[in-house]
Amino acid sequence: MTVRVGTDLIEIDRIRRALERYDRFRERCFTEAERAYCDSRPNPAQSYAGRFAGKEAVGNDVRFQATITKTARECVKAGSEITARVGIQGRVIAGPAGAPDSIEVPLRVAVVQGGVTEKVIATKGYKTTVAMAGENVPFTLVADDLVYPIPPGAVGDSYIFYIGFDPQLVSAEKPKPVKKKK
Repeated sequence: MTVRVGTDLIEIDRIRRALERYDRFRERCFTEAERAYCDSRPNPAQSYAGRFAGKEAVGNDVRFQATITKTARECVKAGSEITARVGIQGRVIAGPAGAPDSIEVPLRVAVVQGGVTEKVIATKGYKTTVAMAGENVPFTLVADDLVYPIPPGAVGDSYIFYIGFDPQLVSAEKPKPVKKKK
């Protein structure tokens, strides 16, 4: 996964002219809350311009979206431990910027003891690679190696399984070495 930070520039006068010329510009491009905020500022055109530049950048730069659609689990008791087998189904949808040929989907499964202060009992990260053969590609992962101790008494009733994306698992792109001039 590549995260890029940049600055989008837009002429404030251009937005000011659009606000003056086109009555529907505000309603079509900004939510009611955004309009209320921008109109309350000393220089509304400047606020509208900042929000407009951000909207354009975010929408056009989306490469893909991953979603978890279904999960299942099966737990097996063996001695003093429980081994959880967790199935995860999802899909990756290509975005306006176009998806890469393959996407590494980082997933995490955690067993947590719920309550006022949650306590992590076990957690493990997994990765699955999705080949983007189309605009809407399904993926599955079966994690069968999450092991945790058997809880004492009725404590197990408060155990919760969390399944989600963990972007920290994605390997960072290595920068290409720069050739030195001789």
